[in-house]
Amino acid sequence: MSHSKKKDTSNHWLYDATWFKERMFNVFGEVVPTEDVSYESVLLEREEIDEGIIAREDLNRLPNPLLTQTFMFVDKNADEWLLMIVIDEHDGKLLLETWMKNGKVILTNQDDKKES
Repeated sequence: MSHSKKKDTSNHWLYDATWFKERMFNVFGEVVPTEDVSYESVLLEREEIDEGIIAREDLNRLPNPLLTQTFMFVDKNADEWLLMIVIDEHDGKLLLETWMKNGKVILTNQDDKKES
């Protein structure tokens, strides 16, 4: 009889409610209960992305289609937080991160790259 041990050999990052909770705290100092986080993953074509969320110049640098994951959280002040990330579908690397609060973009990881 043979026994095999399976182990996860994937080096993909896991973007889930716990990751969002930690990211929200590290970026904004907001404490988020994981059970209050909703999220989904969607494959989108570049043309489906609003340029108010991701600038066209940034979109053109990303793969097409885009593997996106969106997280949403409503805080105790009824402010709606939304984080949209674009992930490399092959290695799980985070390619883009855009934060919105009450429907307005407040931070993107592309902001730092534009200033350099």
